[in-house]
Amino acid sequence: MYHGASNTLALDLDDYNQATAVLADVAGISLSDMLNDPGRFEIKSPKPNRGKLIFKLPVGFAGLGLRQLKLYGRVIFELRSGNCQDVVYGQHPEGGKYRLIGNPAAIPEAPAVLLDMLTHWDAWKPCFDSALGIEAESPKISPRNPQQGEHLPGRRDPIQEYNQANGIQAVLLANGYKQAGRDRFIRPGSESEAPGAVVMRNCVDGIERVYSHGGDVLNDGYGHDAFDCFCLLECGGDLNKALAWDAEITKHNQRLYIQAEQAKPNGLTFSNWPETPVEISVKLKPVLAFNFDLLPDSFKPWVRDIAHRMQCPPDYVAVSVMVELSAIVGKKGLVNPKSRDDWTVCPNLNGLNIGRPSAMKTPAANEVLKPLQRLEIKAKEAYTQALADNETQEFINKEGRVLAEKQAKALIKDKKFAAAKQVLLENPEQPDKPTRTRYLVNDATVEKLGELLNENPNGLMLYRDEISGFLKTIDREDRSNDRAFYLECFNGLGRYTYDRIGRGTIDIESLCLAILGNIQPGVLRPYLNQAAKGATGDDGMIQRFQLMVWPDLTDWQHVDQWPDKEAKNKAVAVFERLAAWQGFSEPARFDEAAQKLFDAWLCELHQELRADDIPPAIESHFGKYKSLIPSLAVLVHLADDESHRLIVGVDAIKKAIAWGDYLKSHALRVYGAALDPVNANAKTILDKIESGKLSDGFGTRDILRGGWTGLDTLDNVNAALSRLVEYGWLKQLTLPGSAKGGRPSIRYQIHPKILLNIPR
Repeated sequence: MYHGASNTLALDLDDYNQATAVLADVAGISLSDMLNDPGRFEIKSPKPNRGKLIFKLPVGFAGLGLRQLKLYGRVIFELRSGNCQDVVYGQHPEGGKYRLIGNPAAIPEAPAVLLDMLTHWDAWKPCFDSALGIEAESPKISPRNPQQGEHLPGRRDPIQEYNQANGIQAVLLANGYKQAGRDRFIRPGSESEAPGAVVMRNCVDGIERVYSHGGDVLNDGYGHDAFDCFCLLECGGDLNKALAWDAEITKHNQRLYIQAEQAKPNGLTFSNWPETPVEISVKLKPVLAFNFDLLPDSFKPWVRDIAHRMQCPPDYVAVSVMVELSAIVGKKGLVNPKSRDDWTVCPNLNGLNIGRPSAMKTPAANEVLKPLQRLEIKAKEAYTQALADNETQEFINKEGRVLAEKQAKALIKDKKFAAAKQVLLENPEQPDKPTRTRYLVNDATVEKLGELLNENPNGLMLYRDEISGFLKTIDREDRSNDRAFYLECFNGLGRYTYDRIGRGTIDIESLCLAILGNIQPGVLRPYLNQAAKGATGDDGMIQRFQLMVWPDLTDWQHVDQWPDKEAKNKAVAVFERLAAWQGFSEPARFDEAAQKLFDAWLCELHQELRADDIPPAIESHFGKYKSLIPSLAVLVHLADDESHRLIVGVDAIKKAIAWGDYLKSHALRVYGAALDPVNANAKTILDKIESGKLSDGFGTRDILRGGWTGLDTLDNVNAALSRLVEYGWLKQLTLPGSAKGGRPSIRYQIHPKILLNIPR
């Protein structure tokens, strides 16, 4: 049998007993099950302790030749494919005949694990060698460096306690390793399924360790206990970071160390520290409470009911409602904010709900979006029916096209070319394919989103519960085009063209996308810092979230009552009405009273934007209100006016301007920490000290390595440290350089009260 021609693979067992042990240990393969399978295809050797199984390779999988495992020059097993052959019939040189077991027309498919071995033999062979006891070099046990103060009575050993609390298996699994058998693990990111990480259970000191043959950080010639694995895999090899895994252990040891230092002659004393350091205050700017009168009358009871039942700030519910409303109205509700100008605004809004994890942002948004999800379900059902109808129409068109072509040929023979062309045009081969109406997307590539927008030119809504993932994605260098796409989506009136090799050129004629998301203040802060400092991310993305709210939390009360069904039905009816509405025949305008009110507000806004004392980030944010106020006015108008009149009245513009005042207070709170970040950064450092992540005598590099929000540059770090020194939390020490002429280094000493955990 020539394996290349037959596209087969042979598992040739030259030592059945040894192969059984090693394949079971490393790959979890049971040879006895394979050799007792009634569906197998086996070439039976007359020699004992041998075997040969034949498998069919998948279509398109080329044989890769010979793969051979040996022990001291003796073959244990082979994988034979491609330019290899095997004897099927005949006499064995050492006596006896070969026997064929199975049906040559029904050779079983090769198991995936054998295909993986064939493809990645270099990764599997070290695993097999280790199972056979063949090691290029036995793993060593890494020496331990002494820890500060480990001689002190009562000191807790963080390494020992970590190993007592955590097993190697748990650490490996938590870091993406996959278990393969009792003692073997497949490293994350491995192209093969070879279990290259192996647990050592017989170390002389009784501690279990793991070593690796693969391309991971554990493959360094040493056996690693659970703590070593944690240090290498989760702490990037930073021993100091790993030793601080439990803040209580760190604080306990720091307390002993400080007490020992105080006991020394001229040791550390409280006398040269301030008794009470100055409190680091990071106060939020005040914000206006939400006023339900800002909402369209048709939504007030519904929003109030949701906020009350969920005990969440009504701000989250209201912002979600208005963004949802803008997604349904979209380009159908264009408005000209000036009386004699063609400046056109599309009421397309972006909203951002900011708050702590327990602030109920997600439940509020999810409840509000139920009407939109309901419209999605109805649209899907209509699309499914349209597809069924389209199949019937395809058959009619196909048969009609055959008859039309015959008729056209006859007309062409009579030189009636115009008539022939008309017959063919009237009988297209394929009917127009139905498109699915969409309202809501959660996750899509910009290419797919472009196709959806072409099918839904009125616009869509992108909802991301945790919008930080979306922001991180478009921050990546390889997704810079995605960021440009989303920036263009903001005003709802643009178009976009992208070219891709796979998809060709796609022109998006209608670029209208509303965005709604939830985020925690700490996660948002880096993006605000970029906007405030004019950094790379300062392109107006954050400022495009015009409906950005960070409300105060009120006292929680237990509420258990039925939803207000009448209020909900009234709100749902508005969404359904506007979804079915065909849109304005031309852009709407304000009536005379509304126009005067808007013009006065616009003049006041421009005066504010041209003041010398307004920070650029806030100027950019408030500048977007020029389109926000007309957008809110037309949305309020359409929600409450069932006749969809082209004239927007004064009540709607009053509500929109009140929205602007309310949102301004929230924007000032949001940008406040970014515009004056020193105290916030100092508080972050203080928190890290109290959690044990910074030890006495730390330096600026220790902070920069942490990658903590706001502390990503040396200038920010130094400013925050200076504030902590000024307020008495730290002391700056200059240590001399080494005897070889190294530079002096600056370290920071921590107030003893923090280290001793004395209540302040």
